[in-house]
Amino acid sequence: MPIMMKNNRDSTSYIGTFQCDNPNDMSQIDMVKSIVKWFNKSSHKKYKVRLCLRGRKPKTKMLYPGGYMQQKSKGPVSYTPSGNIMGGIKNATVLDAYIYKRS
Repeated sequence: MPIMMKNNRDSTSYIGTFQCDNPNDMSQIDMVKSIVKWFNKSSHKKYKVRLCLRGRKPKTKMLYPGGYMQQKSKGPVSYTPSGNIMGGIKNATVLDAYIYKRS
């Protein structure tokens, strides 16, 4: 899926959804990374941004080991209780990209 100019999401930081197995999508992510790097190195000292990739649609479900004040899962799950994908970005088949202003 290409970079979104208009999105139908609540987030104003959303860039687009990218397939991990599509070389065109991965080259677009690399292009966005280089643009963010250029923007942060340029003379825009007042505004710095960061690219945030969120994994969606995991390849395999995993057991959640539990954590502080959280129970471990009874069976394989796709996401942690905090909403992150199990196994990290490497387990994702789809990536959502967001650009946030750094504070």
